[in-house]
Amino acid sequence: MIVRNGQPFNIDAPWTDENGIQYPSNWYRLASDEERSEKGFSWVDDPPPFDERYYYDANTPKPLDQVRQIIKSNLAAIRWGYETQGIIYNGNVYATDSQSRINYLGAVQTVTDTVNWKAKDADGNTVFVSLTKTDLQTIISKGIAYISACFDKEKTLTETIDTTDNLEALIAIDLNTGWPDRNA
Repeated sequence: MIVRNGQPFNIDAPWTDENGIQYPSNWYRLASDEERSEKGFSWVDDPPPFDERYYYDANTPKPLDQVRQIIKSNLAAIRWGYETQGIIYNGNVYATDSQSRINYLGAVQTVTDTVNWKAKDADGNTVFVSLTKTDLQTIISKGIAYISACFDKEKTLTETIDTTDNLEALIAIDLNTGWPDRNA
């Protein structure tokens, strides 16, 4: 950042020096390095960026308990994303959101032979599939195991967050890797 006498300076703005001499908006761009230096201009590095989620400003971190809550909220959102992305069974993706779980349970109790269902194929296209009671039971079982594994991962990370007492180590906890495989 360009400064003049220690203060940030907009190089495309007209300015007046301490003797009342006015300079046009293009002066800085046309001046030599020597002229700029004589008028008190210099370059200083921009202040380092800081993450506003964890710091009030570049030098003031938020309290650890507040940072923990922020990170746990992010973690819950990440877990929800994994939990509801669906499981893969016989090459198709079956939803694992709350409503779909209820639908599977209702269907498995009423189906006698097969039931038509919607899923997504490997390319993300909606397809109709014919599911047997055994298919539905397998989807339910695998879905519950997958969702439970997502909560297990969140619990493990939450315990790490709760026991980490160093801000930089807390911020460095990787919330995005090691989630369960959704292939059923």
